This record gives sequence, C-alpha cells and structure tokens, in this order.
Amino acid sequence: QATKVLVEEARKAITKIMAEGDLIEDYNTTFMAIAVKEKQCIVVHIGDGLTGFEKDGKVGIITYPMNGEYANTTYFITEDNAEYMMQCRLVELKSKSIRLFCLSDGSADLYYNSVFGLRNTNSLVYCFKEIEECENQTERLGCLERLLGYISPRFTADDCSISVMSL
Repeated sequence: QATKVLVEEARKAITKIMAEGDLIEDYNTTFMAIAVKEKQCIVVHIGDGLTGFEKDGKVGIITYPMNGEYANTTYFITEDNAEYMMQCRLVELKSKSIRLFCLSDGSADLYYNSVFGLRNTNSLVYCFKEIEECENQTERLGCLERLLGYISPRFTADDCSISVMSL
C-alpha cells in the first residue's frame, strides 16, 4: 500500500511540471529514495541504478538494478504497474558511521554489473571520504563534479547521478 501512495504522489508531482501536450511517458524516470529515522532507514527504488551503503571501507548493495525483459530496458516510476515493480527495503542501522548512497545507471556501471557484482569500490570509498573532508558546499559540489567527470566520459554514455548521505 505504501508503494502505491508513493507512486501516486510521484506521478502527481510529474504531472504538475508537464507541458501542455506532453505525455507522462515523456517523463519516464528511475526513482530512488532513502529516508532515515533513528536507527532505521527505508530505501525505495524502481528502475536501473542501485542503492547501497559504505561502512569502514566495505561497500554493500541494498537494492539492485532492475532491467526489463530486453537489453537496455528498465522500469519507471511513471508506469501503470510501478508500485508492483518497486523495491522497498527496511534497513537496520547498527552503526552511526555509515554512508548511504544512490547511483544512477551511468554511475553504477563503473561499480557494479550483474556478472561480476561489485568492483572498483575503493575509488568510490575514496571519493566519499574526500567529499566528507570538504569544508563547504562549494567544495563538495566541485568534488562531486570531478567524480562524475571521471566516470562519465570513460565508462558510460548514460546519465550519471550520485547522492551520498553520511550518518
């Protein structure tokens, strides 16, 4: 039931920004969110990309990319059956020193594939630490831009987004 409400609210928000004559399908998008309260978090995700965590230099996956029936297809928050395709995970946070992250498919391509699993995670951990050491928002944005600039031209032609939350 909660995923149905979430999908409905996301679709309402999308329809508010649609131009006249646009179709909801014109706004197909992957959706990932992490909400934290006390010692738990809830992670919701539909589409490609992935969500994960980093603790003491170890990286793990919370939700995996969901691809469709054919190559280069996925599921979107705008689809009629989105609430049935959405991954929803409740995660116990046993430690205060943890990073939670969302990677769009372009960013995730560098760190995960379905055959080999996780890879290159040392560079991800390094980047997270570098971002945390920045003294202000401007420095953090510059660090993220460098990270995305490293990933994008070398490893993917797809979109590259990264969200990181340090607890």
